[in-house]
Amino acid sequence: MRRRHLLVRGAILLLLVSPFPADASRVEISPTLLELGPERPTAVLQLRNSSDVTVDFEVLAFAWDQDEENDVHLTETREIVFFPAMVSVEPGKVRKVRVAAQTPLEKTEKAYRLLLKQLPPRSAPEGGTAVHILTEFLVPVFAGHAGIRPAPELAVVRSEGQRVELKLRNAGQRRLQPFPMEVRVLDEAGATLHSAEIHGWYVLPGREKSYTVQLPENACPAAHRVVVRAEFVDAPAREVSSAHRCSP
Repeated sequence: MRRRHLLVRGAILLLLVSPFPADASRVEISPTLLELGPERPTAVLQLRNSSDVTVDFEVLAFAWDQDEENDVHLTETREIVFFPAMVSVEPGKVRKVRVAAQTPLEKTEKAYRLLLKQLPPRSAPEGGTAVHILTEFLVPVFAGHAGIRPAPELAVVRSEGQRVELKLRNAGQRRLQPFPMEVRVLDEAGATLHSAEIHGWYVLPGREKSYTVQLPENACPAAHRVVVRAEFVDAPAREVSSAHRCSP
């Protein structure tokens, strides 16, 4: 995620020192996710400007990967092509960016992010210096064949004391969509002592994500079992359970 951090720091620097007045730039991006495949080799991203000033964007493409520490690890890529690379959206107008995959599709879906980075205004009106906030949009782009599916593998890695550790792996060929996951701590009779909800995010093919749930101290003495259930968009729900130990 290092490259993305550099982009954010650059935006913050412009926010602090750019000698342009603040404006009420309002640009809507649609759709918020692009999918490419044999039946849809190209996609179109629309930018609608509902402000009263022209807004300029630079467009960049990144390959998107994940690891245990970072949900979004970005590397510049030429596998995704787009046109135009510089977009000017006049007040009240809609401009389009066309996107396509440069490389052949593989059995496993590939993930990208399209970065639309707002540029500073072309000129500063008279009257001094003011802060100007520059906006960035990161649009997910997925390229893969139709019919591929995710395959979630959910496990309780550790459940003891006030800590429950979970791991979710996507063994399929398609991304896991954002999903809710419920963790319940039960007593010996099956009554719920404590419940917590985890709002999961994308898990790309072949990647895994760890989650930790902290239990309240008063739930531990009677805790007997932990039950975890996750709901998914493109895959059946998964439910796993594990005995809980109050003391390590």
